Amino acid sequence: MLPVPALVTSPLQLGLVLVLLGASFGAFDVSMNVAAVGVIRRVRRPLMPVFHSGFSFGAPAGSLGAAFAADQRVPLLPYFGVAAVAALTLTAGVIRFVPREKPASGTARRTGLDRGVLRRPALWLLGGVAFVAAIVEGSSHDWSELFAVRERGMPEAGGAILFSVFCLTMGVVRLAGERIQHRFGAARILTAGSLLAGAGLLAAATVPVTWLTFAGYVLAGGGLAFAFPVVLDLAGAAGLRADGTGGEREIGFVTTIAYSGFLIGPPMIGGIAQLTDLPFAIASAGAIALLITPLTLAATRHH
Repeated sequence: MLPVPALVTSPLQLGLVLVLLGASFGAFDVSMNVAAVGVIRRVRRPLMPVFHSGFSFGAPAGSLGAAFAADQRVPLLPYFGVAAVAALTLTAGVIRFVPREKPASGTARRTGLDRGVLRRPALWLLGGVAFVAAIVEGSSHDWSELFAVRERGMPEAGGAILFSVFCLTMGVVRLAGERIQHRFGAARILTAGSLLAGAGLLAAATVPVTWLTFAGYVLAGGGLAFAFPVVLDLAGAAGLRADGTGGEREIGFVTTIAYSGFLIGPPMIGGIAQLTDLPFAIASAGAIALLITPLTLAATRHH
């Protein structure tokens, strides 16, 4: 679907294509995390943050590639076509290494979201952690550059660098995630990350100093690094069956809640900025990040 947006001729066609593209990516996203859980169970190592570092490095790489294509006036169809071929080639190269789980038997074969998942408070709380993290992460992605340029007087290149610093910090911390999670455990790193992200964004929003803005977003990127991958790891563990499989419905459920945070977060922060100002909106994102701590503690009690 990726090259198709370059061929549409009306907003309605573009909307329909984006629905299909989003749906396919949603299925792809859940399947990647299910495969990652399968690997983690086989090797018995907390590797989910390491896997998610690919997203943190891929986001700025995609942005830089798009910026270069736009600067060179590359037409949309060739650009999207190259991106699609690259994605398909990479997928074809690695898919043979994805664990092949045996089909579930009996009642475990049911598809879709069952009532048992909906009745589990721990999954709702884990989804809440992912939801809050997605709000803050999505808002940082969409508003950091404008905040840097408009409120801190940076050039546009400085705004792009701030976004890249946020993503790269998240990626580097995730690369070290196995050792950190193994030493401190999921609950501790989620609560510590919540405090770091909240403090970083609050500092960036309230102190008009350029270096402190960068330092604040470094703390925010590092603090949010574990939230989404660790929550999905816990969701997969919550669905583990006696035969060593399971977790697909739980991961899909938590991912759905999380993606609603990506959808709601940026326009919500924009609305707050419209009613007040952008620094207050960024500070609000920092305050929202602090909600990860009580949600994590509550999920730990129900796990």
